[in-house]
Amino acid sequence: MNEEELVFSSVDISQRYRTEYDENGNYVRDYPDGYDLYQSLTVTSSDIDKVEMVSRDITKLIESGIEFASYSPEYYCTTLDEVKLDLIEKATDNARQRIDILVDGTGCRRGELLTASLGVFQITATNSGSGEYTYDGAFDTRSRYKTATVTVRLNYAAE
Repeated sequence: MNEEELVFSSVDISQRYRTEYDENGNYVRDYPDGYDLYQSLTVTSSDIDKVEMVSRDITKLIESGIEFASYSPEYYCTTLDEVKLDLIEKATDNARQRIDILVDGTGCRRGELLTASLGVFQITATNSGSGEYTYDGAFDTRSRYKTATVTVRLNYAAE
């Protein structure tokens, strides 16, 4: 990892206390017993294999006596703007092809475009199914491999 891929937070410090009881088990007092220091580290890299390796090798730090909490990596599509444009283009072309198939079967032909609308983008885990879709769009960050979808609705006049 290089330094640009690592972000350390500021250190949070909290005082630790120990409770003292008398020989009958009654509370006597709390007294300072040290400090706990917490700091988070965020790794951001386009080298997904390296990030996964780091997230799995946390046990070496724990074995060396460093207390460490690790969370699952989050995966983001860094080319989402280009993906969205490509999806819109492909979904529009697909909708137009389906309309042509429909009108060919009726003996009509496609007329002028009356309206066009674009649905929300759904970024889901590959092979997750439409059950992951949400009304306002899904944006999966848990899965390394993703599927992006969008719905385009085209209304044409029939001639």
